Amino acid sequence: MKIATYNLWDHPAGLPHRGQQIIDTLSAQSPDILCVQENFMGEDLVSRLSFLPYSAHHPDMDLSVLS
Repeated sequence: MKIATYNLWDHPAGLPHRGQQIIDTLSAQSPDILCVQENFMGEDLVSRLSFLPYSAHHPDMDLSVLS
């Protein structure tokens, strides 16, 4: 079982195409469980990582857990 945790650094000074780079990196890692802090992508991240069909997202705190 592979578990990954990432802090996506929700800050406007981030790279302009960071969202797609994050999706590419997470897809390449292919974890079984993914925990994400500062998830500025919100539900969009969840929908774009279809290999992790189950998720919980806390919008007020920008936290997500996917499996």
